[in-house]
This record gives sequence, structure tokens and C-alpha cells, in this order.
Amino acid sequence: MSPVLSSRSPPAKVKDGQAEFNTVNYSMRANLSRLLSSLIAAGYLSIAMTSFGGETALKVGIFLLLPMSGIWFPAQMGAYMGNLSRHPITRTSPAFMVSFACWILLLVPVIGFLIIEVS
Repeated sequence: MSPVLSSRSPPAKVKDGQAEFNTVNYSMRANLSRLLSSLIAAGYLSIAMTSFGGETALKVGIFLLLPMSGIWFPAQMGAYMGNLSRHPITRTSPAFMVSFACWILLLVPVIGFLIIEVS
């Protein structure tokens, strides 16, 4: 497995002959997820910069830190246990749930725009 993908563990292999295929398939999905999230984030930043200026682009960039880190490194984000503000986190979260929640957070502006345009 490449060093870039070492942050995510591949799914358990079903058969010995399928182990390499599963790792490659998983790596392709992880890279596709990272590529798509990067393109969406770049689109948000470019729209913010061209339409509203640098200060708004900086705010958008700060907003993008959480969803991008959750999409790129869901296992590490899900493994966090400790205090978050005043609320303790006492159990780990599954990586796929962290990734899913961060995708929703990343797509909130698009969903909001579509809702406004439809109504």
C-alpha cells in the first residue's frame, strides 16, 4: 500500500486471491474521494475569492478544514477521544461514518443553493 493511503486501513480480505484486488479497489475509491473533495473545495474557494474577496475566501477556507480532514483522514478523526469543548468523546467513531458526515458538511452549500433555486 502506498504511503499516501496509509492513513486508511484497507477492508478485510475475503479470499487470499482477492486481497490484492481489494486493496487496489479500496485505494482507487480513497483517491477518487480525495480528488472529488479537493475539486469541490477548490471551486468553493475560487467562487469566494472572485465574488467576495480575500477575507471571505479565508473564512471559507477555515470552514473547509473540518470536512476536508474528515474526508481525507476519517480513521484518525474517528479515533479521537477526549474533550471537545465541554462535551467528552468517550468512544471512537467508525471511519465510514466520519467520512459520510464530512461529505454532507462539505456539500451543505451546494444543497442550500439547490433548495433556494428550486423554490
